[in-house]
Amino acid sequence: MELYDVEEDLLDKADPIPDISRVSLNSSNNVGISHVGHQQSSNQSHGKSNSVSQRLLKSYPNHSSAVSDDSPTFFDRTKSNRQSNKVSSVVSLNVGGVYFTTLRSTLLKYQNSMLAAMFSGRHEMQVDSRGASFIDRNGTYFGYILEFLRTETLPPNEYAVGVLMEARYYGLDELEDRMAVVPSISALIVKENHRSQFPDYQENKKRIIQIAMENATVSKTGEVLIYAFRTEFVPKSPNFNVNHHCSADQAHISIGPWESIADEETLIKCLESDLIDEHFNIRVHEGKRRCKYFYGQSCQKCLFRMQIIFG
Repeated sequence: MELYDVEEDLLDKADPIPDISRVSLNSSNNVGISHVGHQQSSNQSHGKSNSVSQRLLKSYPNHSSAVSDDSPTFFDRTKSNRQSNKVSSVVSLNVGGVYFTTLRSTLLKYQNSMLAAMFSGRHEMQVDSRGASFIDRNGTYFGYILEFLRTETLPPNEYAVGVLMEARYYGLDELEDRMAVVPSISALIVKENHRSQFPDYQENKKRIIQIAMENATVSKTGEVLIYAFRTEFVPKSPNFNVNHHCSADQAHISIGPWESIADEETLIKCLESDLIDEHFNIRVHEGKRRCKYFYGQSCQKCLFRMQIIFG
């Protein structure tokens, strides 16, 4: 028979306890019971409780420690459990193998960010073997993000681009806006705005590299012919043959149209500049090559030749 079953059995055999109308705690933490029409003293009530405990101890002396006065009560255990279940105000983080300790309120500073959502308690975080919340991102850059959350200090210029990418991942719009004044970031924003003028810019750049690699098998120099057009060419002459052998038909890739006032030459220079920044060896184009067809009017289509040297 379990200890709790024994205690329940002894309590059932104890003198019946009258109906309770009110329970109050006195200064000695003994329970006083008030009855309708009659009030017993707190000492009498405490004596009855002690008599049950004494009978239990006499019957089961080996379990005396389990029911001693120093043992935690149900309410003590409940309070302890409730406190342990509270969300800690101090957070240990493992970001890509780099450990940080900070206040939860620091991570929740910008409520609309993804970082705040991660530590709001609404989502379950992955935990490493040391019990730290794990984030599979760059720990070096996160250190600068954490410093901004604490003191609003911006990262140094040499780390700014990497920190900006992480700030975008964590949804920290406030940090991204503040970083616009950092030299490397302002240059990056201008470039991004410049590229945004042209349709599918990144995808077209990737395709140009792939075509150049395919065409570089023999000489290690990959030539790419690009038909770029800001507006669609619509012939006005009724005698113009739209099915003529146009030089634009030789293009490996066509890019256009776009609404910006930037012309085709600007697009090609932008592509070449980006490829050079990415450490490709580029032979700068020498200008566009116009179609030579003329019948009633000239064909306005033209080609750009871009060359990437591999090795």
